[in-house]
Amino acid sequence: MKFKSVLAFLMFIAPAVAMAQGRIGSSEMNGEVPRVEIAGAYSYLHASASGFNVSAPLGFDADTSVNVNSWFGIEGNLAYNRKSQSGAAVSLTSYTVGPRFTYRSGRLAVFAHALVGGERLSAGGFGFSAATNAVAYGGGGGVSITVINHFAIRAVEVDYLTGSKYGTRLNTIRVGTGVVARF
Repeated sequence: MKFKSVLAFLMFIAPAVAMAQGRIGSSEMNGEVPRVEIAGAYSYLHASASGFNVSAPLGFDADTSVNVNSWFGIEGNLAYNRKSQSGAAVSLTSYTVGPRFTYRSGRLAVFAHALVGGERLSAGGFGFSAATNAVAYGGGGGVSITVINHFAIRAVEVDYLTGSKYGTRLNTIRVGTGVVARF
């Protein structure tokens, strides 16, 4: 519970504090890099573990990044994917944090990040349900294209996360696209 509270602070409260600090000088946003970037995206997930494979086309990915300088920031990420079929449902929620490295050139921002945190796998149907939590770690990256000063399109983001519980490893690949607000 303490870990979730710290993660919630990093993802949602710390950016508000950082917003008051202004922007960082660079070639973007009229000579400035945004101090905070908040993204929301549609997410498609494929997960596999010990012969079990599932694709979950319904999901979202939300992240907040606080930029320390023009190329380095700290990111908090929350993602949820779900699939229902024939009375059964499976969902995966991941909550991670880590460093983000960004290359910026004009309107283009290409980033890579390393993430660590947790994930919760839940399944149920036909009167039964089960859930498990595990430590998750992995990485990925993406491309954002600035449309106007405070708005960008997240053209693509691809992440790989893995976690292990009771000797079983869950591997996930998440692909998304969405929008980014920049402050």
